Amino acid sequence: NPAAISPGPLMVTMGLVSVVFAAFMLYRRRDIKRFFAYSSIEHMGIITFAFGMGGALANFAGLLHMTMHSLTKSAIFFAVGHIAQAKGTQRIAEIRGLTESRPILGWGLVLGVVAIAGLAAEGETVVQVARYAPIRVPADARAHRFAFENQVAKLRFFFLHEGLKLTL
Repeated sequence: NPAAISPGPLMVTMGLVSVVFAAFMLYRRRDIKRFFAYSSIEHMGIITFAFGMGGALANFAGLLHMTMHSLTKSAIFFAVGHIAQAKGTQRIAEIRGLTESRPILGWGLVLGVVAIAGLAAEGETVVQVARYAPIRVPADARAHRFAFENQVAKLRFFFLHEGLKLTL
């Protein structure tokens, strides 16, 4: 149907909106569980953006990102729940010294944060590489993609910084 709207640009737009929303909600977040929950919203925006880009590689990257995010984030939430019970609080400012007081939980959280940020040798890293592989898109979509990836890089740095600050 020539009058039908293509879903790609809509998905790209909704993915970008989701990432921007998550960025504003992550800023100055004080509750550790909400922090990781809003980071999941950011990841869902990235996944939606990948599906909106279209193409076999983008779809593969989106599916792999979904799979690896679900596995990694569930491990992080498990660790965070245990940490909140052990420390008696969910406030980020009050959770300190985990690598010394509870080394397994502290280093487990460090590994989870490194993995979810795409810095470890696991699926999230493959997703990062696949996302930067050449995908045939119009020139204006490439400009949007560059802006989007720039924002994601800033979010990942912020997320990694805040996540590692919890454990040291």
